[in-house]
Amino acid sequence: MIKLTALSATLLMTTAALAQTTTANWIEIDDDAVPVAGLNVSVEKLEDMDLFTAGGEEVGEVDEVLGTEPGIVTAVAIEIDEGLFNDKTIIIPINELSIADGHLVTQMTEDQIEAMPDQDD
Repeated sequence: MIKLTALSATLLMTTAALAQTTTANWIEIDDDAVPVAGLNVSVEKLEDMDLFTAGGEEVGEVDEVLGTEPGIVTAVAIEIDEGLFNDKTIIIPINELSIADGHLVTQMTEDQIEAMPDQDD
């Protein structure tokens, strides 16, 4: 029961954080020297990094580094390749990401990523 409650709480927090990503007025952070808080890398290093699940599956690539004001990184736009004609772009908050062994990692599952709305629409 405790595991189920913890899992439910985690899913609710992730859902709330991801819901916020669709309502923000995003701007691209163009200054490559800007540090990315929490990840200890610069915008330049973060751009074009591949995104992996915690299970080690590659799911996409950083397309743009985003913020809601200049110089403050708060999210990334990830290009997801879903086949020849089904690519989509999703937005993931920086606080949902980590870097492990030089890889950008999310705790989200592939199913959760697939369920996210396409931000290019």
